[in-house]
Amino acid sequence: GLVILRSVYGRLPPLPGSTTPMATASARRRSSGGLATEPEFPGEEWGEERFILVTAPVQYLAEDSKLQLFNSSKAGLPGFCDPCPGEEKALYVLYRFKGLLHEVCVRDNSALTIPLMRDKLPEFATRIVNGQALVQSSSAPRFERPPSASSQGRT
Repeated sequence: GLVILRSVYGRLPPLPGSTTPMATASARRRSSGGLATEPEFPGEEWGEERFILVTAPVQYLAEDSKLQLFNSSKAGLPGFCDPCPGEEKALYVLYRFKGLLHEVCVRDNSALTIPLMRDKLPEFATRIVNGQALVQSSSAPRFERPPSASSQGRT
């Protein structure tokens, strides 16, 4: 089925290493595959950015392993609010479907339909969720702990 792993709504920061807003850069992130050392996106270090976690509300809106949101602001959806009135917002969703990782980001007033094959992450792509690395694999999903800062300097 469709499992929402992380969903974020609001004014989202650019992707690491990019100046492009996240809503137009998720394809670049998918093609890069991501790294296990990348921080959870967006993370707590983005204090000046204004967003809310909406993982549970998005999962609640899914029905029969599908989610369809229409061309309107997401701020009025159950479990959502407007974290930054008057500013451009986007909705980011990291999800698992049939055991494979997918991610998508849409502008606030754009439609969202998932699951879609175009959202599938490439083999060995890694995303951090709640401090745990999720690695894309065509076999079974793998969970790994990301390397800690103290262990990276050891030989």
